[in-house]
Amino acid sequence: MGKMRKIHLIEWFKKPTMLRIIFLIIAQAFIALLFDVFGLGAGSIGSYTFLKYASIFSNASAFIILLYPPLLSSDGGIGVLASHLGTSLHIGSIKPSLFKNTKN
Repeated sequence: MGKMRKIHLIEWFKKPTMLRIIFLIIAQAFIALLFDVFGLGAGSIGSYTFLKYASIFSNASAFIILLYPPLLSSDGGIGVLASHLGTSLHIGSIKPSLFKNTKN
């Protein structure tokens, strides 16, 4: 009985109707929202820990100031690499596989 119900559910998702498309969009939005909530939780825990042990980190303030600009500049490089990868996948110069994904 359970296997038949599973097959029926898979067939339900294969037929795109407006209700099913809306359901899939809501499910994907909910998953994205969960990632945001987990990120807020991780940031809250990190800031609480940092403020709790701020006296220990006060000696490392110069080191933190030295690390801040490289962390900001790495964002641009990662963005360039990600956009290059996305464009290459879109135009077909690389295939979405782990090995042997270039033309030559």
